Amino acid sequence: MSVGRDVDPIDIEQREMPFFMDVDTDASPRSLECLEALCRWPGNRLVARARLDGRQVAVKLFFGWKAGWRWRCDKNGVTAMSKAGVPSPALVAEGRFDGGYFLAFEWLNDSRQTDASHAGEVVELLARLHRSGVMQHDPRARNFLASGGRVFMIDGGRIKRRWMGHRASLSNLARFFRLFDENPASDERVEAGYRRYCQARGWTFERDDLERLHGFIDGMQRRYARKRQKRARRNRESG
Repeated sequence: MSVGRDVDPIDIEQREMPFFMDVDTDASPRSLECLEALCRWPGNRLVARARLDGRQVAVKLFFGWKAGWRWRCDKNGVTAMSKAGVPSPALVAEGRFDGGYFLAFEWLNDSRQTDASHAGEVVELLARLHRSGVMQHDPRARNFLASGGRVFMIDGGRIKRRWMGHRASLSNLARFFRLFDENPASDERVEAGYRRYCQARGWTFERDDLERLHGFIDGMQRRYARKRQKRARRNRESG
C-alpha cells in the first residue's frame, strides 16, 4: 500500500457528525460511520467514535500533509507497545480512504481518562516500555485510559524507540511526573512512584537516582515557567 500522497484535509474537517465514508483495507472495501468526534488536530488528524461494518470502534483518521508518515508512525507505535507487553486497545482494521488513511481500534466500554489515582499503574507501564527500549514521549493523562479495572496506553504516534538507560529513563519519568495530571507531583508521590518503577524495572532503589529524578523535574519546571513567561509577554505585546 502506498503512503506517500499528501491530501487536502478540508473535506474531512467540514463534515458534520454523523457521516458515512468508504474505506479500503487489504481485504475489501468497507463502510465506516463516524458518530462522535473525540479529539481533533486541525489539518491532519481526527479521532472519533465510529462503527465499522456495524462494529463500534475508535477510529483515527489521518489526512493532510504527511498523512502517510503519521499513519505509519502510529501503527509502529502500536506494535511497539504490544511487543513490550503494554495493554493497548487492539488494532482491528487499517487502510485508506479517499483523502487519507485510518486505524480502527477496539472500543473500550466505560473507559475514562486516567488521573492521579492511576499513577502507580501508569509508572509500571512506562517501566515495561523502557525495558523494551521504547518511551512514551507525551505521558499525559489523556494518553492513558482506564477500563474494566485495567489501564491502557494509547497514541502510538508518540511512542519513540531509543536506548533507555538510567538518564533517558529518569528524564522520561520526570516528564510523566510533571505532566500526568497537569500539576507537579509532590515529593512523596514522586518517591512512591519511583519505588514502584524500580520494582517493575528490576532496578535497585537508590537515593542518588531519586535526587537525579527530582533534578530533572525541577529543570522541566523552570523551562515550562520560562515558556509561560514568554507566551505572556508575546500576548501583552500583541494586545
